[in-house]
Amino acid sequence: MTDYPDVQPHELLRTFGRVANLLAANRNDSAATAACFYKLLAGTRGNRKGFPPKIKTELLVLQSANAGPHFPARTFVSVEL
Repeated sequence: MTDYPDVQPHELLRTFGRVANLLAANRNDSAATAACFYKLLAGTRGNRKGFPPKIKTELLVLQSANAGPHFPARTFVSVEL
């Protein structure tokens, strides 16, 4: 994941540390990171209620910061706020 000083997912780290750790572990593999964002944001896991709005926003900001020409953020976002 690209390092951006203004991207600080404080609520994600506090509330869903496991998710933050998963994203951090994959930060050097853009395909794996894009797949993680897709699974987290596209709601493909059945009857999950999704993330709270603040967490979802932080994930979208992280996804946008991570997006490159091969993985544009708009391709992976299917979110209702």
